[in-house]
Amino acid sequence: MKPNHSSGRALAVEGVPDWTMVKEAAHSWLAPSRFRGLHWIWPYDIAESGLLAEVYIPNQGPPIEWQVWIIGGRIQYVVVQQRLGSIPKRSVFDHDWKAVAPWYNRDAAPMRIEVPPINWGNIEHIALAIGVGWDMIRVDLFEDQRGGIWFSELTPYPSEGLFSNRDGMETFDLKTGDAWKLPSLLK
Repeated sequence: MKPNHSSGRALAVEGVPDWTMVKEAAHSWLAPSRFRGLHWIWPYDIAESGLLAEVYIPNQGPPIEWQVWIIGGRIQYVVVQQRLGSIPKRSVFDHDWKAVAPWYNRDAAPMRIEVPPINWGNIEHIALAIGVGWDMIRVDLFEDQRGGIWFSELTPYPSEGLFSNRDGMETFDLKTGDAWKLPSLLK
């Protein structure tokens, strides 16, 4: 379960849920936002508060998460991660599968994967089909141990638009800006 009008909040439950904990999380997430009128991402401020429930993905441990960055109708970046414990495993690649310095706020250990991954054809097809029509969107998918692909979310505001000033940030900004052609507002 996660709120639709926020970022970074999620509650995963396997088996019989602790309904008290679920109700407390839901009540907290549906309370008026502390960002009301202050939030830098204005759609979060005006979004009708709601909760999303996702099917629990059966797996031998956490599934692999694919964050596919589509900019200008083309996959520009792929972030692959697996949330194991307090420090996830994560690696970042460009559209040619060259490793790039991560720009994320949160630390992670490198995730070793075959490039391109065995299931990349399916992941690419699904991400592009979902992300068509956006000038910039991140399509998040999960892959279970059998290679099944599960939709997670779309976001035009990855990491709430807040990235660290890590080594990869400047390169990310420059390459993203070059690829991102905004529509003209003048007709």
